[in-house]
Amino acid sequence: MNCLVDDIEQVINSMRGKTEIETYFDESIRELIPFGEAGHRLEISNLLLQKDMDKVFKYQKYPLIAMFMDVPELVSDGMFKYTLIVGIFNLTEATYTRKQRYEYNFKPILYPLYHQFLRALRTVGHFAWPGDQTYPPHTKLDRPFWGKVYSEGNEGYIFNDRLDAIEIRDLKINKRIKECL
Repeated sequence: MNCLVDDIEQVINSMRGKTEIETYFDESIRELIPFGEAGHRLEISNLLLQKDMDKVFKYQKYPLIAMFMDVPELVSDGMFKYTLIVGIFNLTEATYTRKQRYEYNFKPILYPLYHQFLRALRTVGHFAWPGDQTYPPHTKLDRPFWGKVYSEGNEGYIFNDRLDAIEIRDLKINKRIKECL
């Protein structure tokens, strides 16, 4: 049986406790990062709001890797061929300048998670893609102060928290179809 959400969860779980960023976070959550969610943006936002109500889980939200639903699944040549949208998020400050966002979030946290996530897609062993197997084809967007976009920047938050993000669009990964007997 095919379940992409479970496979991506396994990719994120394989990253835990092995990132280059643990020292930036409280010792109590270092083995738990990065956190992962899958769903529609509103559902993920609501899950994060629920975590805010819990005195333990409110500190177990970021850094976050989120796979956004709905995922197109082309079935061809014995493969499931996916096109994903994934976000990698971390808390930020509203007062940070662009330069500070890169200094405090993108370079030390978001970029290492981005590279580690792409490597983990390969090393977990579920996925492949045509061509060079270093990284799957995709489009990367840096999203300082991620939010509802308009032509001159962000007009509001999508999740309730202030976030910097890397958005991975058109992420093309394949998985061989295995029939259950």
